[in-house]
Amino acid sequence: MASEICSAISSVISEVLSSEAPVEPLKNNLFATSMLVAAASDLLLDAYVSLRPEGATDRFIRASCVAAAVVTIRPIREIGASTSFSNNLPAINQLCGLTAAAALLDIPFRVTSTLSGDLPVPVALPIPGFLSALLNCFEDQVTTPSEILHFADVPTYNEYNETNDISWTEIGLIAQSARLLELWSSREFI
Repeated sequence: MASEICSAISSVISEVLSSEAPVEPLKNNLFATSMLVAAASDLLLDAYVSLRPEGATDRFIRASCVAAAVVTIRPIREIGASTSFSNNLPAINQLCGLTAAAALLDIPFRVTSTLSGDLPVPVALPIPGFLSALLNCFEDQVTTPSEILHFADVPTYNEYNETNDISWTEIGLIAQSARLLELWSSREFI
């Protein structure tokens, strides 16, 4: 999953650099950022499954968790910025989340066709507050562009859930996003 996320971040940054503003991965560290988003996605999926076990094998729930993790972590930032407050960056990160979800679902999707237009799934992907502590931990751990983040460096769901709890609203948003991804993949979405 980290490879799909890395590819999504890279392709969106590549397209944005040629047409928009100067952007880079979080902390200018593509590999560590991709690992963080993959770990965040796993935490979201584990939290979802802890409350709705039937979602464990649902590929749309998994893709929704990946997209939500991307939107929450905001892996694409303005060069040198620690936050992503630019007007275009929320949409760029949503595009990145949709690109990663499309890759997981084997949906043909070209970033270039959506940079200046509307997203094919006209919905804001969920932004779970559940992952804010993980992002803060990453900010403290990764201090250079060459620093490597391993899955062992991020907490397991049981460790993380001791002090961070997902809300039912966030669970509902993940399920709603999964349904929209399912409709998009079946081409029922206009």
